Amino acid sequence: MTLRERLRPRLLLSHISLATIPVLIIGVMLIQTTRESIETTVADGNFEIAKRASNEIRLYIEQAQSVVSQVADNMGILDTTPIERQRLIDNVVVRHEQFRELAVLDLEGRELLCTRLAEHDVPHLRDDLVLPQLESVSISQVFISEDRLPSVQMTVPILRFNLVIGYVSAEVNLKDMWDLVDSVQIGGDDASGYGNAYVVSSNGRLIAHPQRERVYGQEDLSDTPVGMAITEAASNTVLYQTRIGEQLAAFVEIEPLGWHVVIEQPTAEAFTRSREAKVEVTVLMIFSAIAASLIGVFFARKVAHPVSELVRGAHLFGKGELTQSIDVPGHGELTMLADEFNHMARQLLEKERQLQRAERLATLSKFASILSHEIRNPLNSMMINLQVLKREMDKHGTLTEKSRKFYDIIVAEIWRIDGLVENFMTYARPPE
Repeated sequence: MTLRERLRPRLLLSHISLATIPVLIIGVMLIQTTRESIETTVADGNFEIAKRASNEIRLYIEQAQSVVSQVADNMGILDTTPIERQRLIDNVVVRHEQFRELAVLDLEGRELLCTRLAEHDVPHLRDDLVLPQLESVSISQVFISEDRLPSVQMTVPILRFNLVIGYVSAEVNLKDMWDLVDSVQIGGDDASGYGNAYVVSSNGRLIAHPQRERVYGQEDLSDTPVGMAITEAASNTVLYQTRIGEQLAAFVEIEPLGWHVVIEQPTAEAFTRSREAKVEVTVLMIFSAIAASLIGVFFARKVAHPVSELVRGAHLFGKGELTQSIDVPGHGELTMLADEFNHMARQLLEKERQLQRAERLATLSKFASILSHEIRNPLNSMMINLQVLKREMDKHGTLTEKSRKFYDIIVAEIWRIDGLVENFMTYARPPE
């Protein structure tokens, strides 16, 4: 019997397979689910950070817009002198650090008042501004000011009786936006790198980034994976490959400016927990598979040993060694089967003994029959001859008392021998 045909290897293989295959399948599914869950959680977390940053920048712009609109409203309802208007805009610039300068323009865009030192003796045209329509606000593209800070030009109409009588223009610096971007640093270390934030304008230019030289160089991100993703969706997360490795980016639009806050993080850092969980689940899966295999080996041995014992006992019984017994401890079906085998062997042994006894009795009966024939025939002949001898002696008168006595003795002995033969035949006769 080859190893492949033996019961124990088959049982071991089946039990180990039944124990380990489900563990491996569940482990692979758990690894996949854990990885997807952690990666989704990380991406959602970065998306929420980008969303909060977007809201802060939006509120910052709205606050500046509200101040400029209030100045425009004051200009429209107050009948003040130019000196008072100049004092008003000067006070606004002093109280609000986000304003670099404020200017009042006429309907054609000529500068009438300004908070900066006068460079012109007569009103001059501000052709760098886009004048807004009625009750709207014009916000320029981001530019780098003379003090090397990102700025926008915000222009609001001055209304009086629902008619535009001029404009208030403010240069708003976005230093707070830079500070916000600099403050965002997600996890990381020197080896895997940090996650950071940056802001992209509506035309794809970089307007805020921890690496200032990239902003000063007005780096265009339109052709990058992030830039192309921004053009396709207002808010999303994207995975892409760079020269320094795979990156995870979450971006949210800053409404209504069309800018986008981007949270970028190397996947080597972002998905560290995912890799750790994968290792942990893999180790757990290996130990579970080993434990399941050991349990399978235990039960395979527990099943194979009684079966092997039954095979050994059946082989011995087949060779006629009925005095042997099959020892299968326990209370299961195999134990019951072993008990039945042992009971059958005892019955066979008893039948064999009865058969041997019957054979001996048959042989003895046959021997007694032959012996009776061989003894009784001479005895019958002797009786007949004695009777003939007695008649002849009576006929010739030669039968004396002494001869008669010897005759009776011989006859009695013959009858005694015949009785012994009869008793032996009765003993040797097999039972019915």
